[in-house]
Order: sequence, then C-alpha cells, then structure tokens
Amino acid sequence: RYTPYKCENKESLPVIFHCIELSVPFQPPSRNNVLRFRYTTYMGVQHPAEPKVVVEFSPSDLALTPAQEGKFIKLCGPRYNPAKRLVKMSCEMFKQQAQNKRYLVELVNSLVKEARVSKIIPFWCLRRNIPFPFITQFF
Repeated sequence: RYTPYKCENKESLPVIFHCIELSVPFQPPSRNNVLRFRYTTYMGVQHPAEPKVVVEFSPSDLALTPAQEGKFIKLCGPRYNPAKRLVKMSCEMFKQQAQNKRYLVELVNSLVKEARVSKIIPFWCLRRNIPFPFITQFF
C-alpha cells in the first residue's frame, strides 16, 4: 500500500535539507563571461553525440571596434546569425568534452586575434570590399 512520505523534522530527510542549505540563488553571467557553452549528456547511456560542445556568443561583447567586428563577422561566415546577432560554433572532433571546449576557446581566440590585426593589404585585395555572408532570401 502506498503512503506518501511526510517530513516532520530535519532529521527525517537530512540529505535534502543539507542540499537546500548549500543552494545559492541564480546570478546572471558577468560581462567577462561572454562565451556560453552547451553540453549534451545522456545520463547513464553512452551516445555518439555526447562529446559535442556548442558555444554561442555575441561579437559585440568581444570589445572590438566596429571595423574589427565587421571583419570578425566575415571571418565567422555562415556561423553568424544576423537576426539574433550571435555566433554559434560546435565541435565534436575529440573524444572528451573538455578537449572540444578547449578547441572552441582557442578557435574563438584566434578569430579575435585575426580580426584585431590590421595588415597593409594591396588595393586589389581589400577585405572591406568583401560582402557580409548573409543570405537575404525571403520565402
């Protein structure tokens, strides 16, 4: 016969009350945490998509000048969503999530570094003349 468990004091459920005492309220990420990572975990089951890591961020949060931000968006190509103003990248090359996350962080750092470089480019090869890679078809 089923009887609901009734908690009358702290001693009857010490683990739950201990978890409640340790909980902290939610605080949104600060301006220093511009990269948002998403992991997929299948509890207790091995799955081929488990090592996949996805990172999302806004180029405007990277402290770039408008020219550098435009160059960064061009370097990201189709990974930039102009409607949401977000860049979304994923990686599942390695077996561990930590390795994939590290690769994505290094990739974003190298893109930012390349966007900040201002090389002297010949007139016939100006990068500012390259259009943004946005698809502007409306269905």
